[in-house]
Parts: sequence; structure tokens; C-alpha cells
Amino acid sequence: MSKQIETFIEELEEELNLQKKQHDSDFKARLARGVAVAISPFRLKSRRYTAWRLSVIDYIEMKYPSKKIEKLIELLNRDSVSEEDVEKIEGQLMHLLTIPDNEAPAEKSEARPNMELQNEEWKETWNRDYLRVIDAFANTPGGGKLIIGKRDNGEIVGISNAKWLMEELPNLVKGQMGFHPSIDAKEENGKTYVIITVEEQEQAVSLGGSFYKRFGHKTAKLEGQELEQFLRRNGKLKRFAIAVSYAREHEDSVGYIAEKLSETYGEDCILYDKFHSAEFARPNLDTHLQKLYREDSDLIVVFMCAEYNEKQWCGLEWKAIRDFSRQGDNNNRVMLVTCDGILIDNVYGTTDGYLDLTKVSKDEVANLIMKRHKML
Repeated sequence: MSKQIETFIEELEEELNLQKKQHDSDFKARLARGVAVAISPFRLKSRRYTAWRLSVIDYIEMKYPSKKIEKLIELLNRDSVSEEDVEKIEGQLMHLLTIPDNEAPAEKSEARPNMELQNEEWKETWNRDYLRVIDAFANTPGGGKLIIGKRDNGEIVGISNAKWLMEELPNLVKGQMGFHPSIDAKEENGKTYVIITVEEQEQAVSLGGSFYKRFGHKTAKLEGQELEQFLRRNGKLKRFAIAVSYAREHEDSVGYIAEKLSETYGEDCILYDKFHSAEFARPNLDTHLQKLYREDSDLIVVFMCAEYNEKQWCGLEWKAIRDFSRQGDNNNRVMLVTCDGILIDNVYGTTDGYLDLTKVSKDEVANLIMKRHKML
């Protein structure tokens, strides 16, 4: 672990002590959630800027001490961080951020540390608000367990309404979320507690129209682009926000634009061959691509050029896209860009609108594509 990251953790501890004196109890909770969101992609061995930016961008504004989160991400992205380092960093940060303000530091306390994980949550008593935790587990890889009758420090305190939970909660969850969790009652030292086991569901699960997910040991409501990505992956929206069709001669320009788009939507939501090389290594790719263009993409962007007219592959794509655009109002879902000022077959400068990369920057084209997508 680098000296810079060690210094960051020391500075964070000093600031937490200051915030404690100022009675800003919300500061620690917001920062803990921000750290969990920021660090989770690195646990998956991702080093790409876009991977963590998408996880953080919708949460920073007004929810976290953003400068601290931005600094953490910058350090993680800059350094060559091993998986072991990530676990060590996360452990130190979460230890700082989960010690109650009225509790002494861990080395001076006999209380057990909070050991809640992404897939496990502990609560002393049942509260209807904890349906959000159940929904989050249903939307999180591996599902999770909600234990009622257990304190944050791991102490079993038991509950008096275990029988009611066993009888009523399955139907409550079924009515609210459409599935039955598994519920078991356990006893320890004469105290009864309940374990609610939630399997990860194949389809996205909503609660009152909202979707929740686990980030570290926190439950978060999905919003903005992160919600859109989640719904696309779970079949609630078309798989791709934007698809591109282009000739290899302009791969540099198109690749740059695709990368810019992925910073907002994520690579999974951009139909660009470099982002899906494993999937595209298959027979009958032309048939597969036509389906992805027609059925699984919100907006199709065609990058025209002199070579596009000459390529057999581009010709097949353009024929499928043109046939698709003639159905209903699908022409609104096709956007034209020329890379070199040249138009392609059946596109006419006097009647068809397009962007010209010889006159507009790649960054501006990327911004205009995103603007067009928002208009759909």
C-alpha cells in the first residue's frame, strides 16, 4: 500500500475526530457509503476510469463529502493496487467509519466490531423500512441474509415477535416484491432471533416503484444513470442505450466517441465491437448484430464515410438499419454522422440531417449523441 494512501487514511481519521466534535453524525454515514461505492469496482479488479466513475457520479452530489471520495478514487486509480491492498484499505476505512461516535477506539473497547457484509445485515428489531434491505439483497449478486434480533456489534438480543415474522413476512414480501424469502427462527442463550434469507432474483425487483441494491454493507436506492444501467442489465429496458455502425478506417474517431459515451452509460450499454469482443466471436454474427440493432438498442448511430459504401459488412448493417428505420417512427432512433464529408447510399444532403466530423469535434459529437438519446 502506497505512502499516499496511508497518509489519506490518517488525514481522514483526523477529520472524523473533528466532525465528531462538531456533532456532524451524518458525515460518517455518508462517507462510509461513499467509500463502499467507490471501492467496490476495485475489489472486482477493475482499473478503468469509467468503471468507478459510473458507480460514484450519481451519489456524490449532496450525499457524500465529495472531495474525500474523489481523492480516494484518484489514489486507487493512480496506484498499482493489488487485491490484497484493496482489502486492507477497505478494512481500515470501514473500521474507522463504523465505530459509533459514543464508543472508544477499537483497541480500547471490548465491544465486537461491526462485521456486517454486503450480503448480511443485522437489526435489533423488525421495522417495515427493512423491506428495502430485502429488495436490495434480491438485486445484489449472491443475495443475502437479514438477521432480526442481532445488534451491530454481533450480540444476540432476541425479539418477541418471531412468530409473527415467520407467519406474516413471507406474504408481505410476496405482495410487495413478488417472491417469497426463506425465514428461519434460531435460539441462542434463550433468545430467539430470525434469519431472513433472500436469493438473488433473475429479474430486477422493485419496492414501491424503486430499486435498491447493496454497496458494501450499505443499502442504496438506485438513481440516475446507475439505475438505467441496472435496468438494462436486467431486461427492464433495451440492452443498449446506443449502438454504432462504422468502417474500420475511422476506428480511432469512433472508438474515442464510444469511450466518451461509455463514461456516462458504461461499456455494457454501448454496442461497440471492442466492448463486446467475446460475444462477437461467433458464427452468423451478421444475423446476431441485426437483432441487437433492431430489438436491443435505443439509438443507432451510423458513421458514414467513403469506405462504408464499399464494405460488404457495412452494407449488410446499413440495409438492416434502413429497413428498420422505415417501420413506424423508428427513423427517430437512427442518427447519422459523416466522418469525411461523404454520404452513403440512400442518404441525401438535401433531405436527410447529419453531423459532420470534419466540422464538429469528436467531443461535441459525443455530447450531441447523448442529447439525442435523452430526446427518445
